[in-house]
Amino acid sequence: MMVSEHDLVGGLFSGKRPEDIFLKDEKGYEFPVMNDAHYRTYIMNSRELCMLDYVPDIIKAGVSCLRIEARTYDPKMTGKITGDYREAIDDAVSGTKSEKRCTGTYTNGHYFRGVL
Repeated sequence: MMVSEHDLVGGLFSGKRPEDIFLKDEKGYEFPVMNDAHYRTYIMNSRELCMLDYVPDIIKAGVSCLRIEARTYDPKMTGKITGDYREAIDDAVSGTKSEKRCTGTYTNGHYFRGVL
């Protein structure tokens, strides 16, 4: 959801275990916070982002590549998600209606809210 060059984890959450670090919003949603090897801070979404239903619109808008944030997934899940998007992209390019759908609790993030 957000990347910061500042080390919020070391500065604000010193001494906490990585799996215990999150921000909570006014609705009670918890957003995991983590660092990478360069001490950049990543604030992840409280729910999975899924844009499979919108791949045809994304392709029509002229987007030529997609990025999947997989730092919290194991290799099996990364392969499944990558395969789902690959199939949805191939279907969109060929004009076929994709059977891939978002399942479970997910979000579309701010893609349709006009947030910059």
